[in-house]
Amino acid sequence: VYALTKDGYIYRVNNNGNNGVGFTFFVNNRGFISNNSSTYKSMDFSSGIASYVQSPIAADTSSDITHKIFYSQPSSDLPVSASGSVPGNTTWLRTNVIEPTVYNVSLVGAETTPGQVSSVKGGYVRFNAAVQGSYTITIES
Repeated sequence: VYALTKDGYIYRVNNNGNNGVGFTFFVNNRGFISNNSSTYKSMDFSSGIASYVQSPIAADTSSDITHKIFYSQPSSDLPVSASGSVPGNTTWLRTNVIEPTVYNVSLVGAETTPGQVSSVKGGYVRFNAAVQGSYTITIES
């Protein structure tokens, strides 16, 4: 299957032989949630699971997004939106890829000294970004 994310990326997902008869699946941006934080793990139970995810039929929020699933590669000429499952509602289908932009980069030592990093305690690279997500910082010497 293919997952189309709201920020425009397409991922090919191996569903490991899942045939859809025994289970329901969907793709979201946070996975399972506990105490409003992502758990980063599978759940080992099925009853009560709804309290650990935002329902995929609920409208997206700024923090909870249900992505789209396709059985084949999504067409590049998808419309921007389409009628949703609730009459009168629409849902997004195609968005332009959002390239992450990083700005306000600063280096602060563990002792809170701006621009200095201790060889013993290290420090922090801080920045703002235009897109939510995980970032990898590479420091070359």
